[in-house]
Amino acid sequence: MSEKKFFQMKLNEENINRFDKTDGIFSIIYYLFFMIVFFICAFLSYKYKIRIVSPVSFFNYLFNKYFITVLIWLMLVLPVFIFIKLRKQSIKSVGITSENLLGSLPAGLIGALPVIVIFIILAIIRGKQINYNIISIFKVFLYHLFVIAFAEELAFRGFIQTRILTIIKNKWFGIIITALLFSLFHVPFRYFKLNSSFSPLNFIIHRWFLLLYTFLFHIYFLFIYSKKNNIAASIVTHGLINFTNTIFGLF
Repeated sequence: MSEKKFFQMKLNEENINRFDKTDGIFSIIYYLFFMIVFFICAFLSYKYKIRIVSPVSFFNYLFNKYFITVLIWLMLVLPVFIFIKLRKQSIKSVGITSENLLGSLPAGLIGALPVIVIFIILAIIRGKQINYNIISIFKVFLYHLFVIAFAEELAFRGFIQTRILTIIKNKWFGIIITALLFSLFHVPFRYFKLNSSFSPLNFIIHRWFLLLYTFLFHIYFLFIYSKKNNIAASIVTHGLINFTNTIFGLF
């Protein structure tokens, strides 16, 4: 494979060409719906101290104690499967497939390595240490892989990105818009977690690095996904990067 072809962002055009504007419109409605849910959950969690499950405690939770995390996960995942069922589309249309699976897993690992190295260097510079035991590290890894990475990759790379291109015909403009949506998706919990005195808009302006950070990661995760057109690759990359960030407490 030539260097030029390697760096191309080639999505599965065969799948995308089967979608129409109904798919694109629903992807926007879907995004607005879970953003409202996300904002409400963030507000309840930090204003009224309703507990959000942590990576370590996730596997020991009671539903009524940690329902916010379960609710968010369901709001991200279930509508996608319901919609593709109603539209008589296969799960392959959101990147869930056994095709290229064996190649996708190592591709995801390789994709994560450059960022992991950067994070380790940052951790050393900042004097960060891992304050988890072996069992907790394993729980953190599973949490970020199956709870965070799976849901976000399914929602953004597998579903929204592919459907939004039925409305926005220019591929790179569609990628930029979805990257912006992915960035904004991370604002509510950060906003309430920091108990910011800013308005949400001013918070975004003052925390521009958060938007840039997640904006670039959407493009990077999409690039990893596009290599195999299988979200297993981007799930592995996303999960490992989040896992490394969490155990070192970087961002």
